[in-house]
Amino acid sequence: MDTEKHPTVLIVDDEKLMRVLLSKIIEGIGYQPVMCEGAKEALEQMNIELPDLIISDVAMPDMDGYEFCELVKNEPRTRDIPFIFVSAVISDQEKVKGLRLGAVDYITKPYVKEEVQIRIQTHMKFRLMQEQLEQNNYQLNVMVKKQMQVIENAKKTALVALAKVTEGNMIIQTENHLDNISYNCKLLAQALAFTHKYENRISDRFIELIEVASMIHDIGKIAVPPYILDKPGILTEEEKKEMQMHPEYGRKIFDEVFRDMKEDAFMSMARNVVMYHHERYDGTGYPYGLSGEEIPLEARIVAIVDVYDTLRSEKCYKPEYSLEEAKKRMDTVYEGYFDPDIIEVFWKIEKRMKKGK
Repeated sequence: MDTEKHPTVLIVDDEKLMRVLLSKIIEGIGYQPVMCEGAKEALEQMNIELPDLIISDVAMPDMDGYEFCELVKNEPRTRDIPFIFVSAVISDQEKVKGLRLGAVDYITKPYVKEEVQIRIQTHMKFRLMQEQLEQNNYQLNVMVKKQMQVIENAKKTALVALAKVTEGNMIIQTENHLDNISYNCKLLAQALAFTHKYENRISDRFIELIEVASMIHDIGKIAVPPYILDKPGILTEEEKKEMQMHPEYGRKIFDEVFRDMKEDAFMSMARNVVMYHHERYDGTGYPYGLSGEEIPLEARIVAIVDVYDTLRSEKCYKPEYSLEEAKKRMDTVYEGYFDPDIIEVFWKIEKRMKKGK
């Protein structure tokens, strides 16, 4: 309702005398009457401008008041407009019928001026209060969304900062590894969302989360001795076991830093990535020995992207592999490691992946 102008009341009655009489009563309380001879004319008028309240006779020739009320209440644009019936004679059964259709009140003919004015004013006040409440709720929702976005951005910033700490702590890490992982995981998740298997499992929210959560996958390497991280040659069995503990180290670090956010969707996904990105589809991965779909979807996505970027990047202990060499190794050396449905989609979009520096 626009409070800067007079509220409008749509009067629908096929009797001119009743329309004029009711309009005078309405003008007496400062409202603007709009008169129509029938329901069809009223519907046309409502396409031009919506009233703040509707008063309709029950018995009309072209369409009775009940049919008119039902049309009004079934239309999203008009269903919240208060609807009042007027009638000379009305039974209890007819009153119940009108109320069930969505009417808020009945006024009987002949009109008693003061009664009509009080009833209209009462429902107009209710209408105004409802609109003010809706407006307040809208503003509150906007404020809550803004605050949630601030919190969400803070969580993203914290995760990215931790990821960058990990990156800066590792000499063997390539310059763009984390950026590549983030971009490629988002790209792969978007592609999977269009497949029959994953269309109902990967939402826009999932894609937004994995873009940042994937960057923190190696946070546990902070706890691995530097001489192992920076070793250019083949690791000893003892060193290899220590390196394979980094997902568990990452879990401990993550649970300590974000111990009060374990139930948060963002942090839950990041934690899954940290813990399970070295699990293998055939159950031969580490450190928990999960297999198949026991491994969270986000970790299965990161596993493929992480290996791909490592193979396609130059390291101090290995050269950059060509696409053909990388694919061959992922199909042979890493055979059974990856979810077959996800790796199939991955190779279809590989040309769009970021790689190396």
